[in-house]
Amino acid sequence: MPQPNIFSVVVRIVLVTATVPCFAATNDLEQAILSFPEVSSSGYRPDVAVASANALISAGEEAASATLEQVATRQRDFNNLF
Repeated sequence: MPQPNIFSVVVRIVLVTATVPCFAATNDLEQAILSFPEVSSSGYRPDVAVASANALISAGEEAASATLEQVATRQRDFNNLF
């Protein structure tokens, strides 16, 4: 299975973080994922988006993907509670 490119990682981050504001980050990558701004005309902040994306790029694709998967799994588990 081919590895996702950085664009697809960022798109996933946007989708996950739009619904994950209630989780506390436990490391820098999770903080980067959770701090990615909501994509809307009033809530989007390019400076925060760039900082988040830079943290993920610096960590590398494998670490960013693994952390994103962890955050998404927690979100899914949280959603299944309700």
